[in-house]
Amino acid sequence: MVQASASSHFAPPSAVLDGLIPSSSSDRSIPRFVWAQGGGGRRESGTWIEYRYSEARAIGSAEVYWAADAEGGECALPSSWWLEWWDGAAWKPVAGPPAYPIAKDQFNTVRFSPVHTTAIRLQVATQGRQPAGILEWRIGE
Repeated sequence: MVQASASSHFAPPSAVLDGLIPSSSSDRSIPRFVWAQGGGGRRESGTWIEYRYSEARAIGSAEVYWAADAEGGECALPSSWWLEWWDGAAWKPVAGPPAYPIAKDQFNTVRFSPVHTTAIRLQVATQGRQPAGILEWRIGE
């Protein structure tokens, strides 16, 4: 199951797991997820999307293909992002990635110390009030 802190039925969270690979960050031929409102640009913005699983699974990597339109478009690259995992009682940051890349037109990959969890959350800090968006988000062991 996929959930987000804010969404619209025009750009739902389910778009991030449809398996469709974009041709670019501005690809409009496939569905995209866009947070309904900008998160204010703060790290503690509460702008997130998460996968929840019925059973715990091992996760040790993530790939994100960011949606980003031309200047003045619907969404922009985030100013930063990070991953958290559910330990059964609270969200904790994953350990290990030296940096979280933010690049257009490609998957942005991070590898981290594997966790065994029922949920993984991707948090973003947006660029001011400009919404961020995702075309595809893949999780690996």
